[in-house]
Amino acid sequence: MRNTEIFNLLSMVIFIKCQESYPKRINILDMELSNEISKYYPTELCEDIESEVTAISGDTINSLKEFGYISTQGCHDDGFVGVKLTEKGLTFLNNTPDLLNKPNTSYNFKCAIKQGERVDQQNL
Repeated sequence: MRNTEIFNLLSMVIFIKCQESYPKRINILDMELSNEISKYYPTELCEDIESEVTAISGDTINSLKEFGYISTQGCHDDGFVGVKLTEKGLTFLNNTPDLLNKPNTSYNFKCAIKQGERVDQQNL
């Protein structure tokens, strides 16, 4: 089942790209994904792999979005725009910022802002 294998590789590449740019949103192009995934296969298979990646990359991104791991701001013929990890995606990657794991974070932010304090982990 090469579809599942390519889906897993695509998901890995998408997660890495999003994690490296977090918290900024990024654009993900089908061609970039094809080039990235083809590196994992022998040269003689690259052309087939690139067409397979292009065929399922949109569905992969939509699936990750439906599962709640990423958000997007839209898509076009060549890929997706405004892709970003969600909190669930960060948790899945075990990379949730410490600040988001603290209880009563929103309360602590509000208190610190009202008092004009610098917000850091010691204050939380």
